[in-house]
This record gives sequence, C-alpha cells and structure tokens, in this order.
Amino acid sequence: MKTAINVIYFFVSAAFLFAALSSCGRSDQPASPAIVIMGDERLTLDDLRSSIPREMTANITKADFEDYVNRWIDSHILYQKGLDLGLEKNPDIQRRVREFEIRLIGAAYLDSTLETKIIVTPQEISKYYEENKDIFVRSKQEIHLKHLLLEDKATSDDLYRKLRRNQAEFDTLLVQYNSHLPEDERDLGYVSEDDVAEIIWSKVKNYRNNAIVQPIKTDFGYHIFKVLDKQEEGSIKELDDVKIEIEARLRQQKLEENYTSLLTQLKASVKIETYFDLLNRIPLDSIVSRNGAEFARGQ
Repeated sequence: MKTAINVIYFFVSAAFLFAALSSCGRSDQPASPAIVIMGDERLTLDDLRSSIPREMTANITKADFEDYVNRWIDSHILYQKGLDLGLEKNPDIQRRVREFEIRLIGAAYLDSTLETKIIVTPQEISKYYEENKDIFVRSKQEIHLKHLLLEDKATSDDLYRKLRRNQAEFDTLLVQYNSHLPEDERDLGYVSEDDVAEIIWSKVKNYRNNAIVQPIKTDFGYHIFKVLDKQEEGSIKELDDVKIEIEARLRQQKLEENYTSLLTQLKASVKIETYFDLLNRIPLDSIVSRNGAEFARGQ
C-alpha cells in the first residue's frame, strides 16, 4: 500500500512539475511519438519514460500512466491560463520557481556526485550481519511461501491434483502459468501473519515444510501455495534473507556520511556570512510578520 501511495504521489506531483519545466518549449521536433498534442506543447512517449524514477518502474500500471497524462493535460491548461494573466511575472512566483530550481539542480548534483561512488561490498554486508544479528530476530512466526495464482477454480483444482502426485512439478507450473508475474510475486519469501490475508495465513500455518496447500480463493483468484520452510518467533533470519535490507542500510549510511563530508568541503571553499543574532533579537511570532521585517530593518 505504501508503494502504491508513493506512485500516486509521484504522478500527481510530476504532472504539475512537468508543466513548469516544459514551459520553455522545444526547438527540435521530437522523434518520439506524441501521446498528447495541445497547441505548441506535446507530451511524447520519451517524455513519459524519462519522468519516471527507476525505483518506481516496477510498480507503475497503465492506469497510473493514463492518470499522469490526464494530469499533464490539466496542469498545462491551468499553466497557460496563468500565463495569460501574467502570473509568471509575480515576484512571489518567481521566487518560488527559483527556490525549486536551486533544490532540483542541487539534488541532481548530489545524485551525480555521490550515488555513483557508493559501493557496498559482500564483505561489508557479512560484517554488518554478524555484528547486528540481534536486529534480525523474528518477532513472529514466518513461513517461506511460493504460490501459483490462477483465474478459475477448475484449473486450480486440476493443478492441485497434479501437484499432490508430484510436488517437483511446482516450479515448472509456476513458469508455465505465472511467468508474467514478477519474481517476488511468485516466491513470496518469508512472510508473517501481518503480510498476507487472514484467510491465507489460517490455512498455510497448518501445513508442514514442502507441503502443497489446497487452493485458496481470494479477490485476486485462486492460490496454490507451497510451504518451503517455517521459522519460529525468536529465530534469527539468515543472511541471504536480509542481504538486500542490509545493503540498503549501508548504502544510506554511506550516502549520509559522504553528503556531510561533501558539504563540509564545499562550505570551506566559499565565504559564508551568517547573522543568527538578528533572528535572536526578533520575537519568534513576529519573524514572518510585517512588524518583524520593519524591526529587522531598524536594527
């Protein structure tokens, strides 16, 4: 759910952002096919692709794309009407655009300077795991599951009978029927009762390792689960199960360290004058008021 919210938030924000960034027009006719043409403005397929952060590509649906295109249209219409009123000349608007430009270019500089230089080695991951095993203790029972997702009951019943006779066919059937699904939707890894629907957990928890679970019907279709392993509350997760999590933690840690180091170096190369004593002389509730501004000018 959190990922879905992030995707929606991105598209809502990006639609309005794209309107502002594309306001200068294009000198060259784009080779990419146009999805929308509106006056002198156009949204091309390449524009759409380049607007999507890499980390979101796996979670975006066609409905998200359509929503983005519709919001692009809405934002461009509103943007053009704002230009008709001369709002781009408003000092407050210009200031906010400038602030955004500073943040955007600064963030791009950080990406190009820091992200590409961060490397997390297997040795660092192993060391972190050995030194922090206590944070990888299971708080609840977890079960490692794979599952087939099928559209109709007849097919699920037929495959279940086949698997009862020969469990070794599970991975073959998984490829045959669910190759269109991402790997993490076929092999769910270790999950707890908080990660799956109650109707699923209430069934799979009663099966032994390597058992095939009788088809379970949900709103998504018919599921046939294979129980690969069970780990009880209080057990420690294996390194292979937390490698990705550890790498993300170490990467973020290095990013923050490099960010602090980089800013320290950059600040040392620039003359910066600060007047925090001025803020200390102005009452907090009047800093944003006209009287506060007049007070500051009078100092």
